Amino acid sequence: MPGASGDRLIRLFLEEVSSSTAPAVLVIDVGANDGKWGQRVLGKLLSRITRRKRRANPAARLVSVEPQPRHIAKLIPLAQRWNDSHLPRSSWEVVPAVAWTEAANLTFYLSSDTEASSLVEEQALAFSDPGPWCSGAGAASGRCIRPVRVPAIDFASSLLSALGSPGTVWPALLKLDVEASEYALLPKLLVSGALCGVSHILVEWHLNALPAERRLTGLALRHSFDSLLSHGCTNRPTPAPVVQHDEDKLNNFGERVPGLAELLQRHEPPDTAYKAARPFALAHEQSAATSGRSAPNHLNATERTHARQAKRWLQKSAPGYCASTDYADSRCEIAEKGSWPLPSHAKASWVAAAAFCSAQCATCSRCRFISISPSFGDCSWFSTCNLNALHVKPSGFRTGAGVLPLRLGSNGTSVRGA
Repeated sequence: MPGASGDRLIRLFLEEVSSSTAPAVLVIDVGANDGKWGQRVLGKLLSRITRRKRRANPAARLVSVEPQPRHIAKLIPLAQRWNDSHLPRSSWEVVPAVAWTEAANLTFYLSSDTEASSLVEEQALAFSDPGPWCSGAGAASGRCIRPVRVPAIDFASSLLSALGSPGTVWPALLKLDVEASEYALLPKLLVSGALCGVSHILVEWHLNALPAERRLTGLALRHSFDSLLSHGCTNRPTPAPVVQHDEDKLNNFGERVPGLAELLQRHEPPDTAYKAARPFALAHEQSAATSGRSAPNHLNATERTHARQAKRWLQKSAPGYCASTDYADSRCEIAEKGSWPLPSHAKASWVAAAAFCSAQCATCSRCRFISISPSFGDCSWFSTCNLNALHVKPSGFRTGAGVLPLRLGSNGTSVRGA
C-alpha cells in the first residue's frame, strides 16, 4: 500500500530534467494501480520541459506496469486519451503485466484493497476486508482474496531496453511499488545492472508481508540498498541514483524479525579480552560513543562524557515534538526531517535515548533539532523547528537542539565538534 508520494524525489527529478540535454526523459511506474501517480508526474514533467523554451526539448515518456485487470481496463483508454492530445511531446504506455525476474504466468492475489493486491498472498490478505467484496468459502474462512493468473515480464531486461545506451535517456525516474515482491525483484535488478541507468528511485518496502524466516534478510537488503547501488554502479558517468525509501509503519514495523536480537547481541561493544586482542582498533571508541549504555560500572571515560551530555540535553529540553516523521526518508544531505528507530538499549532510559539520538544527529549534516521518546522507540531529527510551538499529543516526547558529541583531542582533552 502506498505511503509517501515521493514529492521530494519528484522535485529533485524535475530539477535534473531542467539541466538535462538528453533527447528523452523516462518515468516508469511499476505497480501503477489506477495511474493517478504516474499521470501527475507526467503532467509535471511536461510542464517543466515546456518552460525550458529550448529548440530541442526532450520527449517525455511514461510507462505504467500494472497486472490487475480492473485497473488495466481503465488505464489503457486513459493513456490513449493522453497520447491523442500530447504526442509527440510526451507519450504514455501501459504494460498489462506484473514486473518479475523472468517472463512467466503467475498467480496474483486480488485484495478488496486494490493497492494491496500482490504476488505475495500474505500482503493481499493483510488489508483485504472479509465483507461484501468476499463470498463463499473465502468469506467463511476470512481469507478474502481472489487468485488470478497474470502475465509476468522479465523487468530487468525490459528496463535495460527502455533505458537504451548510456546517456540516451536521462534522467529516468523509477517508482517500484510491488507489494512485497521487491525482495525478489531488486536483487535481479541490482545484479543485472539495470538500476545503474536510472537517476531517481522510489522504493516502497513491505517487510511485514515476508515469512518470519525471511525478514532478517529482507531488512538487510533494505539497509544495504543505497550502498549496493553506489558501489555496484562503478562504470556509469553520472552520480549514483537518488533513492527515497517509503516505509509505511503498518507494512514494515510491529512484526518480530527473528534473529535480529541475536544479531544485536553478537555486535554489542566488545569485552576487555576482545579489546586486548585488537589493541589498535578505533572501532571500540566508536561503539562506546553510540551504545548509550547508562550503567556507571560499565562506562568508560568517553561513554561517561556522552552520558553527562545527554543529561544536560534533557535538562534543557522541552516536552513535545517538532513534527511527525517516519523512517522512510532520513537522507541527511537533502531532507528536511527524518527518523531513526531507537535500538533496544536506547529505550532503557531517557539518558540512553538522548545519548543515542545525539550521536545520530552528529552524523547527520542537516540535523539541528531532535525529538526523542523511549516509550515510542523514536529518535526524530529536523533541520528547523519552532521550540515555542511543539506538539504535545501524543505525550512522551522531549525536544531540543541537536547535541554534538565530544571527541577526544590528540592529547586526550575533549574538543567540541562534529
